[in-house]
Amino acid sequence: MDESIHKIAGDLQEEEMIANTMERVAEINTLLDRDILPEGFEVDERGVWHLKEKQNDLPGRSWICSPLWVTAYTRDHKNENHGRILEFWDIDRHKHQWTMPMDLLAGEGAKVLGVLLNMGLRISPKKQAKDRLLEYLALCSPVRRARCVTQCGWFNHVFVLPSQTIGYIQGEKIVYQNPSAIESKTDISGTLDEWKDRIAKKACGNSRLILAISAGFTGPLLGLMHHENIGIHYRGNSSLGKSTAGHVGNSIWGSPAGIHTFRATANGLEGIASLHNDRFLCLDELGQIASIEAGQVIYMLGNGIGKGRATQNGLAKKQATWRLVFFSTGELSLAQLMNEAGKRIKAGQEVRFIEVPANTGVYGLFENLHGFKGGADFSAYLCNTCAQFYGTAARAFLKQLVEDVEGAIDKVKVIISWIREKYLPSDASGQVIRVFNHFALMAAAGELASQFGITGWMIEEASTGVMKCFQDWLKARGGLGMHEEKEALSQVRSYFETHGESRFTPWEREPEDKSRTINRMGYRRETNDGVEFYVFPDAFRNEICKGLDHHFVEKICIKHKLLFSAADGSPTRGERLPGMKTNKRCYRFCPEVLSGVDGDTENASQLLAHI
Repeated sequence: MDESIHKIAGDLQEEEMIANTMERVAEINTLLDRDILPEGFEVDERGVWHLKEKQNDLPGRSWICSPLWVTAYTRDHKNENHGRILEFWDIDRHKHQWTMPMDLLAGEGAKVLGVLLNMGLRISPKKQAKDRLLEYLALCSPVRRARCVTQCGWFNHVFVLPSQTIGYIQGEKIVYQNPSAIESKTDISGTLDEWKDRIAKKACGNSRLILAISAGFTGPLLGLMHHENIGIHYRGNSSLGKSTAGHVGNSIWGSPAGIHTFRATANGLEGIASLHNDRFLCLDELGQIASIEAGQVIYMLGNGIGKGRATQNGLAKKQATWRLVFFSTGELSLAQLMNEAGKRIKAGQEVRFIEVPANTGVYGLFENLHGFKGGADFSAYLCNTCAQFYGTAARAFLKQLVEDVEGAIDKVKVIISWIREKYLPSDASGQVIRVFNHFALMAAAGELASQFGITGWMIEEASTGVMKCFQDWLKARGGLGMHEEKEALSQVRSYFETHGESRFTPWEREPEDKSRTINRMGYRRETNDGVEFYVFPDAFRNEICKGLDHHFVEKICIKHKLLFSAADGSPTRGERLPGMKTNKRCYRFCPEVLSGVDGDTENASQLLAHI
């Protein structure tokens, strides 16, 4: 009885699918000449058939697969990477389209069969039928032509997404040709007005949400503005709302399924980044990546180029490249993670991976709860809403962008110029200016999206929120100087704080004091202004400056008035040390080396007060 019911249900489902497919057969046949089908094959509402002569009353044709059409021939701008556009419906009447690279037909074609089966095409299990299917795909000669690209993003002022192309090039259809038919999550749910009212407007008054949304619109502008990749990291304790900001930014492009994590190898993240070219990549929880790989992964994502590899013949493979804004969250900073592996963060990583304090000091990540009782309720609302409305904002932004690319570029330049004049500190170092330029472009992207009518924000809402994040980053950084200066000062001060008592012999000791200084590095002397340190040259260069260029450290210490230089400007001085009859060259550090205050920090505070 159960078997009969299942058989009837299956027959009804098949009949419904056949009825739907018959309409497609009629549509296809009006567009395509039946003569383009390979000799010995035909397609009807039940599938693709291989024709053969009728023998011994056996059927004159054999079933290969459910209806499948080859609708266009593809090739790239160099007339290479040839492929075919395949179309079919699965059993749930969902339409599938795959631009298949022709090189997948090499060998036994198992990759092609696997992809089609995974997408829902029904294929005969017979070995001969599978061979016939590959033959059918290889011999079809569609009339229509399309230009393919092997990576999403900009192509001649049109923007290619996995499932559609925004923009138009006269006389050519542009499609994305993906060997694995795996689409990055750029699906759509809801309307633009719903996304605007229920998500974007709730970001108003919340600097971290404003930055996340503005960063989401920045990806398509990177190439147009010849700007390098940008990394943003929200760092802070658990339950502040960091992941919520990621959901909000990601909702511009697609569903929460498009949010990835750092729980991947460097090679895996390389593939993910390549799929998000010219777009926005959200990565959750930095602490999940192996600490030994963390620094190199940030360089890789920021530089936009994958690892160099060789072919079986020893020749260089084409390296994966991408342009993107990547957004990260985590409780740890990159410096903390790298310290676990015994490594030190570099200035190049700091400017590629901007760490913004997630805690605003008001309601965790938030500054305006828009009527919700607490940060937890507001966060839950945003996460639930981002799972309902997504993907529409990016398409609306791209449609207006491709209509007037040059005009959009001019607008962005004007906005950035205004932001620089209003917010850029005058004495900022080159590294701070580089980071500021990242923030300025993101602010301009948010303002441009507002001008397009996508966010529902007032003028300057984006620039005010993004620049608030820049100011908080600058405060957390501790100054306007170079990262290397900050690192050198920190290391010198830390050494005296840690070893000032144990490694330096008191200048004057009581006669009864018979203690010995183990591994002495010099002397410490009590003065009315504080403690001065006299450091032996080898001890300074080999221990205090370990891992640093001691010439650079000397200049920085003199610049910040931590080191008494000689009359001729030399960093070492001739000093009559205790128990010595002649002068000995040494470094003489003033009491400020323990104070933790320098001109750069004071200057930063003064400048921020005027912003």
